[in-house]
Amino acid sequence: MTGHFIPLASRPSPNRTLAEQAWALAANLTPVVDLAPAASLTPAASLTPAASLTPAASLTPAANLTPAASLTQAANLARAVGLAHGDNFEDAAHHNLPRGAAEASTKDPAQTANGLVLILAPAADQTAQQLVAALQRVGVACLTPQSPEQLNIRLLAQRDGSTACDLSFGPERIPVRAILNRGLSFHDDAAEQADPFVEAELLAAWWSLLACFPGRVINRPSRLGFLPDLDVVRLTSRHAGLQLPPIQIATSRQLEFSSPAMHLRRLSDGHHAGSFATRPATDLDRAEVYAATEFDPQWTEQVLLAGNRLFDLGHETGEVAPALERQLRSLLQQLCEEHANFCHIVVQRHQAGLRIVHTSAFPHVQQYRHFEDRVNRALLEVLLS
Repeated sequence: MTGHFIPLASRPSPNRTLAEQAWALAANLTPVVDLAPAASLTPAASLTPAASLTPAASLTPAANLTPAASLTQAANLARAVGLAHGDNFEDAAHHNLPRGAAEASTKDPAQTANGLVLILAPAADQTAQQLVAALQRVGVACLTPQSPEQLNIRLLAQRDGSTACDLSFGPERIPVRAILNRGLSFHDDAAEQADPFVEAELLAAWWSLLACFPGRVINRPSRLGFLPDLDVVRLTSRHAGLQLPPIQIATSRQLEFSSPAMHLRRLSDGHHAGSFATRPATDLDRAEVYAATEFDPQWTEQVLLAGNRLFDLGHETGEVAPALERQLRSLLQQLCEEHANFCHIVVQRHQAGLRIVHTSAFPHVQQYRHFEDRVNRALLEVLLS
């Protein structure tokens, strides 16, 4: 199986119905958002993005948000595992753990006393692998499960709408304290395909679980599916100053390509299919329907929302310009409130505003490799808060 396994149920499912009800219940909970300025950044080698990008500045505390667990508390938790603000993930040698199997970090009772951080992702997900390794090196009990049999799940939904959720790992029932969601896949690509019905029921069960999980969930499921709803039409409709670029939705034969460039995305799975100024030499899949977004690479900027912090993927240190941060402020608040706080956003400057060209819940570690330790720290501040 390739890519991220996010199937659609082929028939009405009790679990899927429960998932929708659970998401609706979770949506009524008071969100905890604490936007804080990023710490000083360490220079690194320059990225070579496709577009000419402008540096930008970190988020500052947002108004009208209620921080229940402040980043001061998160920082104290981080210091307990060797992540004081001056520490670097790669330099925390006195906290290093063996680079063995993912389960290696669960062997020490002292490390698992406060529970595990679970990274849900396919086995081949390089970004998830490197995040797990980085957290383990600084003493955080963290793993990516390879089989549903490794996890113990209990979810009770009462008639009054309340839920009770319990999630633990292994026969020792080590509690899970926080989750980062990058899609669900418990199957090896080389293995025989699982029954679609079983996979759909498994997805629905996890959808319900993540919606109701009382701990932190980065990229918590939305009402529309297992991942946050990052539809550009929905996002632009709610924020002044954010615009929708010209978009075509058509089969490959009907697509019209224009300069300076068109960004193609498959509607069947949301995956990026390429960016072209003219029709590509290789034929596109005739059975697919594409969304083709017009954009100008010279005016495009790429940013990463990680936890409650913003990074500019076109700047060698990740620093974000204050003007860009101000323009994105309301959008970032919305994404944090919806727990969609590990995502890649591409915007284009247009007149006095911004156009949202592309959004993705699957940032890749190569996009932020020069300041990877800072992104990891920003994610950990949320997961441990």
